[in-house]
Amino acid sequence: MFNFIKKNRSKKEILTEQDVSIVEKDLAHIKYENPGHVAERTILLVSTPRSGSTMLATDIDPHDGGPMAEYFQPYQVMPYLMKERKIPNNNGEVDPKGYADYLANFRSGSQKCLCIKLHSVHMASFNRTEGFLPKIDSIFIILRKDIVSQAVSYFLAKKTNRWTHAYDFGFSSKDVEFSYEGIKHKLTEIFTGLNYNLARFNEYNPKIINYENYVSGGDSFAEFLGLKKSQLAEVRTQKQSNSVNIRFKKKNN
Repeated sequence: MFNFIKKNRSKKEILTEQDVSIVEKDLAHIKYENPGHVAERTILLVSTPRSGSTMLATDIDPHDGGPMAEYFQPYQVMPYLMKERKIPNNNGEVDPKGYADYLANFRSGSQKCLCIKLHSVHMASFNRTEGFLPKIDSIFIILRKDIVSQAVSYFLAKKTNRWTHAYDFGFSSKDVEFSYEGIKHKLTEIFTGLNYNLARFNEYNPKIINYENYVSGGDSFAEFLGLKKSQLAEVRTQKQSNSVNIRFKKKNN
């Protein structure tokens, strides 16, 4: 077991073996490791929840550009990798250099780049490790024009625990009770996270990606980066939008 700080908690809690496991479809899973390639640069895709970042991440071939995953997600992913790869830690807090070395040596593709998907809530973990990562080469921030739909999607995902097609545990959004305050709270979280992301990486002159424009344009994130397009991209358009999302959005207007 590992001690790990969970979000909005003032004390450390014990995580069980089940807590630190992830599904095989998650690109952070050890099945996507690429030993033999050492990253020389880092590419960041910075986002807020339900902004469409998974669609862009799965566009990159895991063997060419490296698997773009949420390596700094502190609730399951980091404890999982610490457990599986015995990464040095101090009472459950990962050693920044040891973790950065693992990512550079096992998560790079043949193009020698480390691709990281980063949410604003991952920043505390990222900030401690940033100085040990390969040089940051490119930063992209994805946002949505229709932020109300994003907030509704975020609210439903939080209630059902269905974040992507990889994490579908059979909970139905049809059983979720509408909550104006709940959606409003998620809207505030998104605005706060987006403002933080823009301020945090402003000095790097990040490139802004609009989700709606990306979807309608049929562009390839991987090809824009000069990387090989993944076969996973074939399922990237499996959106979780449904009649419940649409109904909740109408109620919220």
